[in-house]
Amino acid sequence: MYEFRISSSNGSSIFVHEVYVGYGELDETITGLDQFKEQIYGGIFDIEFGAFGPEYASGAFQARLHFQERGNIFVTIKAQSKFEDFGKKNVASEATIYFVT
Repeated sequence: MYEFRISSSNGSSIFVHEVYVGYGELDETITGLDQFKEQIYGGIFDIEFGAFGPEYASGAFQARLHFQERGNIFVTIKAQSKFEDFGKKNVASEATIYFVT
């Protein structure tokens, strides 16, 4: 298992958090990205590390990469930090970020 610190930014906002990623999960992501780079006419690729919700270990990251125009990838990122006590609640910070490469 790897622990990644992921920084997501659209140029005006930034969200930094940590997630756990299994060895096989990372290998599958690398293979998928290698295939995605050839799908310039409408390809979609989803990356998911960790899991959303308080019942999981630590943090979650989800990114959707979508070729909509030749040479441009539209990226949507959803991210969640680990849950921590905040007064009487247990909460996590969350962000949704959009940008075009």
